[in-house]
Amino acid sequence: MQAEPPFHSLFSARLKSLRHRGALLLAGLSLLSGLAWAMPADPISRAEIALFMPREADDTFWSMFRDFTQAACNDLGMDLRVYYAHDDPATALKQIKAATSGPNPVQGLVFQNFKQTGRQFLEIAEKARVPSFIIDTGLDESERKRVGKPRETFQYWLGEFLPENEEAGFDLANRLLDRALELKQVDFEANPFAKIQIIGLAGENLSNASSDRIKGLGIAARGRKDTLLQDMIPAYWSRDQARLRTRQLLQQAPPGSIQVIWAANDPMALGATDALKELGLTPGKDVVAGGVDWTAEGLQAVQAGVLDATVGGHFMQGAWAAVMLYDYFRGQDFAKESVEMRLRMQILDKQNIDTYLQYFSKSNWEQINFREFSKVANPERKKYNFGLQALLEQLQQKK
Repeated sequence: MQAEPPFHSLFSARLKSLRHRGALLLAGLSLLSGLAWAMPADPISRAEIALFMPREADDTFWSMFRDFTQAACNDLGMDLRVYYAHDDPATALKQIKAATSGPNPVQGLVFQNFKQTGRQFLEIAEKARVPSFIIDTGLDESERKRVGKPRETFQYWLGEFLPENEEAGFDLANRLLDRALELKQVDFEANPFAKIQIIGLAGENLSNASSDRIKGLGIAARGRKDTLLQDMIPAYWSRDQARLRTRQLLQQAPPGSIQVIWAANDPMALGATDALKELGLTPGKDVVAGGVDWTAEGLQAVQAGVLDATVGGHFMQGAWAAVMLYDYFRGQDFAKESVEMRLRMQILDKQNIDTYLQYFSKSNWEQINFREFSKVANPERKKYNFGLQALLEQLQQKK
């Protein structure tokens, strides 16, 4: 086993600590002394929450996010109002103003820090006195220094539930690199100084999710003596852009010089495999590729061996936010556990993809009883359990 440099050891130690604490990480609790001001005066019998989608209704990841959240709301007796920003932050700001004003304002907001508009969203929610919950992409470091944690500067910012994107990028990179070693794509016996060469496909500059996943990739690559991160290519979350840019890079590179393609989402990973096929290369054999998101096409590609792996599970955050808001509206404040929650994403590859698809396909989502995850509906529950395993166990019992 190769010796790890100090920075990699530290990161590995952090990962082991995270794994030990479980899939759902409840970050350090830092609450103001009196939370009564944040609680609704009377329980809300049927709340309506608004979910703000950054892209189109048919976006491969966000449509899945919406549908899973809707399934939870159906079980909880909550209404879900969905807004689509069409990749335009100005549109998103207009929509959140509309949702919090007029004769029919919503009782709760669920949104991400879309192209750095998160603080503006919080200001609008605070002025309208509408509880808000951040998911998927949090405030960047500079904003967090200004506003602190949920319920500090913004009283109506109740909490956040964010994926561990840096860790996801790290895990995906190591999985793909290990697969390249299994395939013996590089002859280390003939050339002990050879490297597995990997390229990355990035989302966009304003995305914290993309930048954090890239950080994880960088840590993984620097921590291995057998790896060289050849290039990082912006593909803007787009399958077609990834196809075009990957094809261009491979045509310019010496034949066989790239063994691994890492992508910050599944569509870009699939775009890379499109380029490989156009150039007469076989994905999963000549070049190993993988992405993030657990999209339907990504899962099918893993099952078919076109992609080696996809990392995900974070599309469930909207549903878990709905569960916590449901409890909050009925006097059970999730702040007793934490206002800052983190989700460790998981890898699906050839070893576990069949089990996942058997029990957790989209057609099974309505079979999930989301009320089982609520503390109000289950007074004996002391801690939230939003891990994938809990969902699978519930579905397996119904088979």
